Amino acid sequence: MSSCPCLRLTSRYDVETGVAAISGSSPMPCRFVVKDAGRMLEILTDQARRAFVLAEEYASSLNHPYIGTEHVLVGLLDEGGTAACALESLGAGESTIRSGIEEIIGRGEPRTTSAAPWTKRTERVVRLAKAAAADEGREFVGTPHLLLGLLSDDDDAGVAVRVLGSLGVTKDAVQAALAA
Repeated sequence: MSSCPCLRLTSRYDVETGVAAISGSSPMPCRFVVKDAGRMLEILTDQARRAFVLAEEYASSLNHPYIGTEHVLVGLLDEGGTAACALESLGAGESTIRSGIEEIIGRGEPRTTSAAPWTKRTERVVRLAKAAAADEGREFVGTPHLLLGLLSDDDDAGVAVRVLGSLGVTKDAVQAALAA
């Protein structure tokens, strides 16, 4: 088990069930489950974990019973770190992205469960982010790697990629913004 005291987050992986989870306490309540994700949470920086907590909160606010790439995108913006700065420098602000997401997928029905699993596409994005971090010689996945992972997904059917594409945000543009 690892812990992030500044955010009061705890991550754990249950070998028997194959379930990884983050849980938190005040001031940031959060709960989400990743089925068959192995040790994915262990490779995230504190900022990247915070982005996933914020993604879960956004999913919950829309009554979505899952954490998709669109929720991760908003989590990256809400976290306010390097990825958010890169997006904002490209004209992809939070309100524009939220509007685009809600236009595509809308709001869900009120949900009764407190756990929201990652979608397969979200799991794939984390794997792509891990590869981006490894390309830089880094052991942990940060928010810039998650953003690059979102844009590296070959399947452009993901909501995050569609919203970013509609704003003219490409992987090359993000890489240039991150390098600046």
